Amino acid sequence: GSSGSSGNCRLFIGGIPKMKKREEILEEIAKVTEGVLDVIVYASAADKMKNRGFAFVEYESHRAAAMARRKLMPGRIQLWGHQIAVDWAEPEIDVDEDVMETVSGPSSG
Repeated sequence: GSSGSSGNCRLFIGGIPKMKKREEILEEIAKVTEGVLDVIVYASAADKMKNRGFAFVEYESHRAAAMARRKLMPGRIQLWGHQIAVDWAEPEIDVDEDVMETVSGPSSG
């Protein structure tokens, strides 16, 4: 897999009303953008009923995510009557070093 935004299918959406549930966010995002696969929401540590005011939206392809990002740019569209922030989500670092060592061994012959 190539790293960097070229293969990124996930967007960061900020400025989400704290009381919105995952299903509501998914529904709202799916109304205005295409190719939505999943929405990841983190509950607030202080109040589990609320979200942290942001979510990650996963799209079926980089192209879908790129088009969605363009649509959701500030000034273009409001969700729930709120101005939202949009950016590429930071890719999660999940490289297991133990696995790497197993793969590369001394090649004999």
